Amino acid sequence: QWAAQAVNYCASLLITPAIYILARRLLSPRIAFGVTLLFHTLPGLARCLSDALSEGLYLMGVAWSLAFTVHALQTGQRFYFFASGFACGLAYWARPEAAVLAGAVWLTLLLGSLRRSLILSAGWMLSSLVCFTLALGLTIAPYCYAIGGLTVKASGQHFLRVYNPVSYTHLTLP
Repeated sequence: QWAAQAVNYCASLLITPAIYILARRLLSPRIAFGVTLLFHTLPGLARCLSDALSEGLYLMGVAWSLAFTVHALQTGQRFYFFASGFACGLAYWARPEAAVLAGAVWLTLLLGSLRRSLILSAGWMLSSLVCFTLALGLTIAPYCYAIGGLTVKASGQHFLRVYNPVSYTHLTLP
């Protein structure tokens, strides 16, 4: 158990620069320092990050993915979308809920490509979407292959079964 706690502790340390970078990009350096300090001193998060559960690794992946996404949108460098997809994929390894973050990035880039007032072109947005999706796919493909599907969680399997039209073929009507 101590090894799992050590991994979670290291993940909580690696969250720190991502939160600072994200807050600095969006707000200011002084506020970013306060946000980072507050993040590590809140009792709920401190308890969550010290347990031997998957939240620390998940939050680390999400924080870095968000930091890379914001940096890519502000600087126009596609490489950071690739890095964001990679970090999102690593977060997916810890918790399949990272698919929500991937959906948010996809939606941001798709809707951003439709806006004419943006400085970045629609072609740039779509190629960035490809970079993000490629990195995400390359990261989660070994995991999906190993488990034989998208998730092993019962809630995720139920969600996929409910919204998959093929799954209705086994139902019998009275």
